[in-house]
Amino acid sequence: MSDNDDSFERGDLAPLPSRATRNIPKRSRASSRGAILAHLPSDNHARIIQYESKLEQQVLWLFLANKDVVDIREQPVPVFYTDHLGHRKSHVFDFWVQLRSGRRLAVAVKPAKRALKRNFARELRHVRRSMRKTFADDVVLITDQDFHRGEAINAQRYCEALLHKLADGIHCMNPA
Repeated sequence: MSDNDDSFERGDLAPLPSRATRNIPKRSRASSRGAILAHLPSDNHARIIQYESKLEQQVLWLFLANKDVVDIREQPVPVFYTDHLGHRKSHVFDFWVQLRSGRRLAVAVKPAKRALKRNFARELRHVRRSMRKTFADDVVLITDQDFHRGEAINAQRYCEALLHKLADGIHCMNPA
């Protein structure tokens, strides 16, 4: 595409596909599934980013509205680890996020009650120990207790407000 090609502005280009390493099931009785069309500084144009729950969707809106976030990958490659009983397992993070500083985060999103009940913090400690430094600099657990629902709604509204300013129909363009 040349510098003077305005086909993207007219909406002629299809969005880039999701980079999830596993398919997110289309239906679930227990959670909300979907995707957001976003344009991040790491991409040439809009990309589809999927989520598997309402909580993941809220966290995704918060990331998309954050000017320090330059790249997001949903369902990145699995990390293989040994659990506290010595069993070999794999964990797929909900998001892999790269910040403007270059720092990379492997992000798990869980309801606080479920994370506590399943001792998810212990599992993440084992995952962190086995995680390659080339994958991420740190592991982050985000629960529904880490932000107020209103913050996520505001982030979504901020991103959607940008839609009205953009001719190409991007739901959220992460500000550089």
